[in-house]
Amino acid sequence: MYFKISDFLIPTLIGGLAGLFTFWIVNPEWNMFFGMGMGMVWGMVLQVPVILFLMPLFGAFEVMVPAMISGMASGMFCGMLAVMYSFTLSTAFIIGCGMGVLVWLWIGVKNRQLKGVVQ
Repeated sequence: MYFKISDFLIPTLIGGLAGLFTFWIVNPEWNMFFGMGMGMVWGMVLQVPVILFLMPLFGAFEVMVPAMISGMASGMFCGMLAVMYSFTLSTAFIIGCGMGVLVWLWIGVKNRQLKGVVQ
């Protein structure tokens, strides 16, 4: 049960943090593709200290793959939105957490398709 909770919390936390950092960094006057690229880069940079802290507790694969995908996806999505629309810091965090939840669901579905249901 401990690992099931961490499988959900890790991509959600990193997605939310990537949304926050992207909101602070991306300028609304930038090009949309540049904002998306900067969000992706900062999502990847942000996840490194988090995974270094969490890998000894939960394992490398269980932390690195969801952290990498959710950091990049949340950063890219929030970077595009920051250029296209004006929204608040809390909205950026909620959108980032939502992207983290989507990544968690996607990884869970693909894991079940590859391995089947483990009893």
